Amino acid sequence: MSRQVWKWIYEMMSDEDLVGLANAARVKVPGFRNVTVEQSRILRPRLIQSMSTGKDLTRVKQAMDDHATECERCSSYRHKTQPELLQDIDSGDNPIKVLTSLLTSADSGKQMLAELLFETLQSSGRLADMTNKVAEVRREIDLHEAIHSNLMKQNDEQSKMIKKYEERIGKLEKAEAIFNETKAQLDEKIKQLHANLEEQLEQMEEERARWEEERAGLLSQLAEKQALLDQKSWVASAVVEVAADTEASDGLSAESGQASKTPVVLVGKSPTVASANYEIKTVEVHQVEQAFEQNLFQEADQVWVLTYEAPLGTQRKLRRGVERERLREFHTLKELQRHIGSVSNV
Repeated sequence: MSRQVWKWIYEMMSDEDLVGLANAARVKVPGFRNVTVEQSRILRPRLIQSMSTGKDLTRVKQAMDDHATECERCSSYRHKTQPELLQDIDSGDNPIKVLTSLLTSADSGKQMLAELLFETLQSSGRLADMTNKVAEVRREIDLHEAIHSNLMKQNDEQSKMIKKYEERIGKLEKAEAIFNETKAQLDEKIKQLHANLEEQLEQMEEERARWEEERAGLLSQLAEKQALLDQKSWVASAVVEVAADTEASDGLSAESGQASKTPVVLVGKSPTVASANYEIKTVEVHQVEQAFEQNLFQEADQVWVLTYEAPLGTQRKLRRGVERERLREFHTLKELQRHIGSVSNV
């Protein structure tokens, strides 16, 4: 009897509800991985057959029992008598929910109550009325589907035209996308070219600065070498004169005694200078501050500055710290040579 009840319940269910229950209970139809709503029209008899027996029916009961336990209204049916249940159904409650709540109960008495209630509904004509209503609804659905099918056939040409227009639009959109992509690629290339150009300009500027620095260094080395050459030339030219100066100095010393020399402080890196007229003490540029502290400049009669050796800051300091009449500046080695009129000893 219960199988008949279950079969009626399945028959009353819509395709969507039947497939949903079958999937929830993991009911399989041989030859199909899953049952879909689209397949339900073809597979409905086989699906109902599977769900009415054996393990599939057990899993269906379990799934519907879980639902009844969570549904407060469904759970209430299990605590009512047959007259109360008939009154609920006459008041509009769904007979399927009432019957499934009782059939899935663990209490065998509730299952027997479901079968008695089903017989009562069947004998009273209530089930027939419900079956007819469901059949009428399905006929209306079939009619609507047929009308829809006819409308689809009538609109087939329009659909084809729409499809053609959509294809054209798709081609235009594709062409637009290609254009936009190409434009983006060109913009990116232009951006990269600008970046490369900026990088190259920076590298060129760095190279120019490096070249200027190297040029300045080479010019400085050249000036130092030229000064050294001038110094050696001065030494070479003075070698011839040294003997004469020495003889003259010895002659004067012999005749009139040793002559006093003028004390001089020479600022700048220069060879040790010997002169008959000057007693020269050399002070290098980095020793100027110390020389001021030791009063070397104040004790000397004259202070000579090699301007090509002393920085401008040092020259200004000397001009402020030494009286003008005692300060003499030499801009070249030859100028110093002419003034001393003696030989440098290297």
